[in-house]
Amino acid sequence: NIAQQMVASMNQTMHNMKVPGSMELPDKNWYIAIDGQPSGPYTESKISSMLLDKKITIESLMWCNGMSGWRRAGEIPEILRLLTLLPPAL
Repeated sequence: NIAQQMVASMNQTMHNMKVPGSMELPDKNWYIAIDGQPSGPYTESKISSMLLDKKITIESLMWCNGMSGWRRAGEIPEILRLLTLLPPAL
């Protein structure tokens, strides 16, 4: 739908923005626990669309390389940042 296209476009724009002096970090590959099984890897863009579609929530367990264990999405700063980029519910 139009809202999803707008969000995807805004997320892509935000992802492509360059901040002078900042290091370019590669996209992390995220895994999500779905029905008790690890699923993934997913990019941040895919995670954004899954949050928008309510396929995952802040209660979903997630993990990426470098983390010591699975954590709730709402406890992960990178995922919280993605949530701030999503439009409010209608």
